[in-house]
Amino acid sequence: MAQKDIYILNQLSGTYPDGEFELSFGSQIHAVTGIQKLINRFLLYFLTARGSELSNIQFGTFLGSYIGGNLVPLLKSKIRLDLARTAIVIKADQVGVPDEEALEDIKVIALIFSPGTIDLTLRFESKANEILEVQVPTITA
Repeated sequence: MAQKDIYILNQLSGTYPDGEFELSFGSQIHAVTGIQKLINRFLLYFLTARGSELSNIQFGTFLGSYIGGNLVPLLKSKIRLDLARTAIVIKADQVGVPDEEALEDIKVIALIFSPGTIDLTLRFESKANEILEVQVPTITA
C-alpha cells in the first residue's frame, strides 16, 4: 500500500467558517509526526469507502455501507472486523516507519449507538509505547 497523507484545509482569507479556503499542504509546512501520524494513516484507511480510491480499489473499508442498518449487534461486529482488517493492513505496511509512527496495538474503548451518531473511541499504542485515545467522528443520519 502506498503511503498517503491527509490534506490540510488552509484558510487563505477571512475568518472561519467564512472566507476563502484551499485543500492542500499550503504555503506553510505542516508536519504531522509520531502517534498522530499513525492515527491519521489508520483513520484515513478505516474511513475511506472501499472502491473509492481510483489508484487502489482495495484501499479502505465497507464501513459506510454498514451504517444505516438496524441490526446493531451485526453492525458492531462488522465495525470491529473492519478495525481489525485496517490494523492488519497498517501493520503490514510499516516497513521503515519509525517506532513512534508504527502501530503496536489498537483497542476499542467505546462503541455506543445513539440516535444519529456512533460513539467510537479507540485507544492507539505505537511501538514507541505512546498511547492516545481518539473519538472517531461518526454520523449515521
